[in-house]
Amino acid sequence: MKKITFLISFIALTLLGSYAQNNTQLINGKQQGITFQIPETRNCGTMEANSPEAIANFEDAIAPHIAAYLQSINGNNSPEAVYNIPTIVHVIHNSNENVGSGRNISNTRIQEQIQILNDDFRRTNADKTNTPSGFVGVAADCEINFCLITKYPSGHPMAGQTLSERGVDRVSTSAISGISNTTSGYSTTTIDNTIKPATSWNPNEVMNIWVCQLQSGLLGYATFPNSGAANKDGTVMGYQYFGLTGGVYGLGRTTTHEVGHWLGCYHIWGDDNGACSGSDQVSDTPNQANATGGCPSGVRTDACATSSPGYMYQNYMDYSYDACMNLFTAGQKARMQSVMATQTRRSTLNGFSASLCAATGIDDLTNIDGISIYPNPTKNIINITSASIKNSEVAIFNMLGEMVYQNNSSTKNTITVDLSNQPNGVYFVKVKTNDKVSTRKIMLTK
Repeated sequence: MKKITFLISFIALTLLGSYAQNNTQLINGKQQGITFQIPETRNCGTMEANSPEAIANFEDAIAPHIAAYLQSINGNNSPEAVYNIPTIVHVIHNSNENVGSGRNISNTRIQEQIQILNDDFRRTNADKTNTPSGFVGVAADCEINFCLITKYPSGHPMAGQTLSERGVDRVSTSAISGISNTTSGYSTTTIDNTIKPATSWNPNEVMNIWVCQLQSGLLGYATFPNSGAANKDGTVMGYQYFGLTGGVYGLGRTTTHEVGHWLGCYHIWGDDNGACSGSDQVSDTPNQANATGGCPSGVRTDACATSSPGYMYQNYMDYSYDACMNLFTAGQKARMQSVMATQTRRSTLNGFSASLCAATGIDDLTNIDGISIYPNPTKNIINITSASIKNSEVAIFNMLGEMVYQNNSSTKNTITVDLSNQPNGVYFVKVKTNDKVSTRKIMLTK
């Protein structure tokens, strides 16, 4: 959306943010025996978590760097770099929850989410083929990777020592003064003022992600670069939406959206409640009246985007369901690259990636030796082969996170699965042994 008047958009977004928070329609959901509320319309608390003044100051600071970056790109003197962001996931759980139970999410879920982030920010996501032709030219590889740390950062009592679980900090409520076990979730005030300061790790060396239960159907929120206190910097995610969890928000795109905020991107419609005067400060995202709900298809127009290719509901910074999101733009990439190059608590992160974590790149985070899935793409049948597949668990999920196949204990080295009753699209094959898990993407094209 093109830049119009930034101050006007801030006034509008404050009003719109309150409206979205207080008027969210909720439906009941259930995960691992816990009933919770799922919003019918995606909601994000980022704009409320960051004051208009703080965001305006950030914009003043970053704008010259973005302009210089774009000038260098246009002059074929590209300053682009691939950044690796060391990441720690703080899992805040009830004291009576074992690993893999309730809010104490499994390591598999965490690995899935980091893989999703790497795919989405590097544009290796399998559903990039769904990007319409009108937007393919501006869709971008943001050249940002995320790696789970293997060692504690400086400032931690165990600095330099190896984590028992890569990239994961499991924190029971009993270890945080001022909170207790919850069934309804924590408010953003409690998270920002109590949970974050008690659990934050050095934000100059790692990106902090907190996974917990949020109140009122809120999916997540993040801090903008150079905004707020250091011990509150990071991204907060509802545990129900972290990794491949099923449902309309079950493909991990909420975390992609929130990390997009953490890297300096705004909502694509400019938070102006349909006025067409707000701005996401990016020139290659079409002007858009309002947030998109559901999972549209085809060219969609509105009062702000009146002609083809329409508005960009496929953008990760919109509010579409996870299965409809598939791109960041070159303009959004320019913001992220500029943030990583210049901003406090962002520009130092890449320098610690070599010492704190082994780069995960964009491949599967954990592989089972010798696993082979063929043919891929397939018209109906796939074969999953490995010497390690005996006594392992195999499951296949569609893009909505719904399980379409499960085999809990194979007695053979090869499992043959018939997907002919499933619609065309991308599927995820997950193979789990006692200590390893491998997730692979396949394409079904009949």
